[in-house]
Amino acid sequence: MLDTAFEVPQAKRHRLSAIHGLPGLFAPGMTFGALFGHFMNGKIGRREVQDTYPVDAPDAYQRGGTGLFATAADYLGVAMMLLHGRAGDGTRILGRKTLELMHTNHLPADR
Repeated sequence: MLDTAFEVPQAKRHRLSAIHGLPGLFAPGMTFGALFGHFMNGKIGRREVQDTYPVDAPDAYQRGGTGLFATAADYLGVAMMLLHGRAGDGTRILGRKTLELMHTNHLPADR
């Protein structure tokens, strides 16, 4: 994974795409009521990543489940590793039994 990190170097920032969606909950002046109003009125618009998602300050943006910047190629590499258990160069990352457990349906048969 050559293009995945919690911050984006200045030289690579031209490669960022804009985030499309509701305004960020932590945007200046944003309240839950205002955010809910945007949602109810369908006001989903373009906003730049830097508005509420700092690309140069990984310590300032800490939310569970988010924060990494990556390219599609890096993401595909992770997906292929989860499928095959190996890195692109063939290095084993996950054991065979771990991979079988991950690929097993754990839901009851009636679902």
